[in-house]
Amino acid sequence: MAWAKLDDGFDTHRKVDRVSLEAVGLWARALAYASRYLTDGKVDHEWLESRVPPKDRREKLLNSLVDAGLFDLREDGIWIHDYLDYNPSKESVEERRERDRKKKEAQRKGTERRLSPRDTPGDGLRDALGDSPYSRPVPSPDPSSPAPTRPLEQRVDFGSNGAGRVAGEVP
Repeated sequence: MAWAKLDDGFDTHRKVDRVSLEAVGLWARALAYASRYLTDGKVDHEWLESRVPPKDRREKLLNSLVDAGLFDLREDGIWIHDYLDYNPSKESVEERRERDRKKKEAQRKGTERRLSPRDTPGDGLRDALGDSPYSRPVPSPDPSSPAPTRPLEQRVDFGSNGAGRVAGEVP
């Protein structure tokens, strides 16, 4: 699964402020589409037609997105402006997937040492001697230790005279 990157400040960007909420929604959906299908930012016209069927409405939204600088019209179609500046290319996603597939295959066969996310391979002698902080086993909690319990709730009994005392205390 690929992820589309959307800056957390996009909603206040001047380009976004220039278009309608409907146009921003279409742009965000196009971003997800391009990421999911690894189009490198190209938006298929058929996809747009299926999302915004009325031609006049679709053209109005497209024109507003192009005028704002969120879409680019090129000879070969409609593109999300600067998509590859912020999102990985199809080539890099496929390379990463292949690398991850091979790593997972090796792990399943047991031929590759399992690495923690913080592991830094190549510590050389320290790894060989077991001195690397990444090669030490991580202690696990003792399963025989009891789980901590919450303290018992104390109830205050106000009785008939209104003086509060902890329930069960002898007056």
